[in-house]
Amino acid sequence: MLEKAANTFMSKHSNYGSPVLNQQALLSTMPKSGTWYLICFLWSYNEALKNNKVNLLEALKTKGADANPTLDALNISTLYTGHWEAPGYKEMKRRDPYYSEWNKLAYYVPTYDFGPAIAEQFNPQKDPDAKVIYIYRNPLDQLISMYRHSTHHVIPRHRQMIRDGEYVDFKNLQEFIFEASGIKSYIKQYHSFKVAQSQYPDNFLLIPYEELILSPEKSLKEILAFLGHFVNTPHEMEAFRLAFNITKIDSMKQIESQLGWTLGQDQTDKNESHIRSGNIGDWRLSLSTDDVKRIDRELKRLGHSITDFIIREKKIKSPDLFLKEIERLEYELKQRDYELARRDYELKQRDYELKQLESSIGELAARKGSKIMYVLKKLLRGSYTLARKSLIYIDSRLKL
Repeated sequence: MLEKAANTFMSKHSNYGSPVLNQQALLSTMPKSGTWYLICFLWSYNEALKNNKVNLLEALKTKGADANPTLDALNISTLYTGHWEAPGYKEMKRRDPYYSEWNKLAYYVPTYDFGPAIAEQFNPQKDPDAKVIYIYRNPLDQLISMYRHSTHHVIPRHRQMIRDGEYVDFKNLQEFIFEASGIKSYIKQYHSFKVAQSQYPDNFLLIPYEELILSPEKSLKEILAFLGHFVNTPHEMEAFRLAFNITKIDSMKQIESQLGWTLGQDQTDKNESHIRSGNIGDWRLSLSTDDVKRIDRELKRLGHSITDFIIREKKIKSPDLFLKEIERLEYELKQRDYELARRDYELKQRDYELKQLESSIGELAARKGSKIMYVLKKLLRGSYTLARKSLIYIDSRLKL
C-alpha cells in the first residue's frame, strides 16, 4: 500500500525532482555573455517550481545560487557552469580543416577555458547522452565588454599583454583586441563549439547571447527543453514568470547593489557591475571601420565572418551591406564629433568675450561707476549685444 502511494506521488510530481538525480549538464559561456544571468534564472526557476517563491538575494549571500547549482526540480544533480572550450573538440581534429590554424591560437588568460577536468565528462564521444549548452556573444560587443571587465580585474595578469617578452598593461581597446589577443581568444573558444555542434548536434545547444536579449522567453524555454524540461502546466508557467521577472537586468542590478559586491567578485572598482546594459550594437561607439575589418579578417582565418553574428537588433546578411552600414555609422559619428567641436568652440568664444566685457566693465567702474548701471541692467536682462553697444558708447563718452 505504501509502495503504491509512493509510486503515485512520484508519478504526479516527477517533473519537480526525484530522489535519484541522474543527470548532469554543462553550461559553457563566452566570457561576458550572460553567465550569471543564466545561473540565476535556472536556480530561480528550480526554486519556484519547488517552493512557489524565490529569495535570490539571500541565496546569493549564502552561495545557494552559485556556480554549479543543483537543479533537483529539473532532475539535474549538477549544472557545471563556467568557461570551457568544447568537450572532445581536440579529438575531432581530423574532421576540422582549420585545426592547425586553431592550434596556433592561445587564450590570453585561462578565463576562456577552465580545463578538461570537468569538461571532459561531457565529451559526446565518451558519453552519448552528454548535454552541453554554449552561449556566445557577437565578437564586437563581447570584446568591448571584456576589455572593460579586464581593466578593472583584481588579477593583474588580466590587465596585461606580452610585449617584447614582458608583461605590460594594455592601454586601450585596440591593444587588448589585437596585442593581448582578445579576438584570438574569442575565436579559439567559439570555433571549437561550432565544430563540435556540427559533429554532434544532439549533444550541443548553441544560443547567441543576443537571442537571450531579443527573445528571452523563447531562448530560456529552448534551454529548458534541451535539458528535458518543458514549460506546459499552469504551475510551470507561473514559476517561469516569477524566475523571469526576478532575473531581469534591472532586478539583477538592484540585487547586486544590495549585496555590496559584483557577482563575480573580481573587480577592483566597487562601482563596477557584473550586470551591465546588455545592449546590442554598443560597439559602434568604440570601433572604427578599420577595426571591424581587421576583426573580420581574423575570423575568416578559421572560416567565420562577422556577418555570422547578430551585431545589432536586425542581422545584416550581406558583407557589402554590412561594410556600408559601418561606414555610414562612422560618418555619423564623425559628424557628431564635428558638431560637438563646433559648439565647444562657440562656447569658448562666448566665454572669452564675456571675460573681455567683464574686464572693460571693471575699468569703467574704476573711472566712473555710476555710468555703467545701464549696461549692467541690460546684462542682467540677457541683452548681451545691446549691453556691449552701450558699453562702447559709454567708454567713448568717458574719453571725451
